Amino acid sequence: MSGNKAILDSNLLIFLSKEMIDRKKLYAKYDEFCVSLITYMEVYAFEFSNKNEKDSLDKTFANLEINRNQQRNCRPSHHLSQK
Repeated sequence: MSGNKAILDSNLLIFLSKEMIDRKKLYAKYDEFCVSLITYMEVYAFEFSNKNEKDSLDKTFANLEINRNQQRNCRPSHHLSQK
């Protein structure tokens, strides 16, 4: 990869938790990911249909630093591992 960075929004994170998006393809496409604090809060307000979806989200956030800087541009902060 050549420094491709992605800002993950709440819809994408919810789709990941529901396995509606292929995690491996997403990881292959980008080098770095970031999530804003607002997105983090939005996602945990979502009513998941089962515990596995929330567990998947918990694992995603365990490998991702949350950007608490509320500037317009979210700076990539951490590599998201393929756990």
